[in-house]
Amino acid sequence: MSEEEKKKRSEYKRWRTRAITVISAVLASLILVTAVMALIYRRLDETYYIEYYESGSTSYSVSLFDNDFYEDDTLEGGNAYVTSLVDKLALNFRYNLLTAAEGVTYDYSYKVFSKVKILDRTSGKLLYEKESDIIPDTGKLTSNEKSLMLSPGITVDYAACNELATRFIETYSGTGTLEVTMQVSVTGSGKGFDSTGTGVYYLTLTAPLGTETVSFTTTSTPPDGTRILASSSFEGKEIFLILALVFGALAILGAIVLTIFVYKTRNKDINYRIKVQKLVSAYKSFIQKITSEVDLSSYSPIYVEGFSDLLEIRDTLQSPILMFENGDQTKTTFYIPTQTSLIYVYEIKVENYDLIYAATAAAEASEVLTEASVIF
Repeated sequence: MSEEEKKKRSEYKRWRTRAITVISAVLASLILVTAVMALIYRRLDETYYIEYYESGSTSYSVSLFDNDFYEDDTLEGGNAYVTSLVDKLALNFRYNLLTAAEGVTYDYSYKVFSKVKILDRTSGKLLYEKESDIIPDTGKLTSNEKSLMLSPGITVDYAACNELATRFIETYSGTGTLEVTMQVSVTGSGKGFDSTGTGVYYLTLTAPLGTETVSFTTTSTPPDGTRILASSSFEGKEIFLILALVFGALAILGAIVLTIFVYKTRNKDINYRIKVQKLVSAYKSFIQKITSEVDLSSYSPIYVEGFSDLLEIRDTLQSPILMFENGDQTKTTFYIPTQTSLIYVYEIKVENYDLIYAATAAAEASEVLTEASVIF
């Protein structure tokens, strides 16, 4: 090999190594950015939990028609009452929300409505129902306070409800009930915020209709207690997912470019070197390197077609495989000498070496990049 050829080979290998290093560095950067974006998105997408405590109570008083028995026209709640003397109910629903969490924004809404229900005496199934809005749904309201109190005061015309139920019962039979309910809904504020509890709290006052006497009961559903909101409400987190996907796609393209580059720039010289290194690495226990070439003139050489053939001969003769590579590193010869004049030979060499580095590194680079651009 001439000095000029050695120089070209050295330049080509340096250029190839440098190019692979640059592409690999870009690929590693893309993978790193993809991982960082994905990690940020995952952290922002994590669910965290906010505890809050709900409680409620209902108080009421009863206003009476003029009568000969009661001096006061209003009676306190908690007693029994003569139905025909009851005019109106004054109700006060009280709803409380408390949380220890800092900086929480949540949405809530509430409404108050009444229902007159007539049930079949035998089966208990619904015969008639009339629902009326007392306070229409407020729609979404927002708060960032650690406590929330709602205390609407309302008046219900009990006498009118009782009259309606009495006329129905006298005509068709049945049992009547009045329900007055305050419904409060609480949800987290922000995209992706959802409620893991019932999300709705009810305060209800219930009273019979169409009876001679009446007493009122109050309930809350669910019972007072702690609820949980699950939140993943970071706005704009999707941008990190999009960036992760974009950089991930670029990383895949970078890996493809690197693969194409490595494959396209592997000439016969490089393939020769890879093949020799693989054989030596795989069968180093069978191979003995020698420093000088075997003089075949004193032997009757038998050339085998593959290294596997040489291995079979080695197994039969139980002889080491001798290896010699020329100084130009363009030819490696493996030998198995025998006790006779026969010697088995396998060669790996670079064909047409003088044509391999005829093109400069720059020309080779241009060709590879052009082919890569066509593929993409």
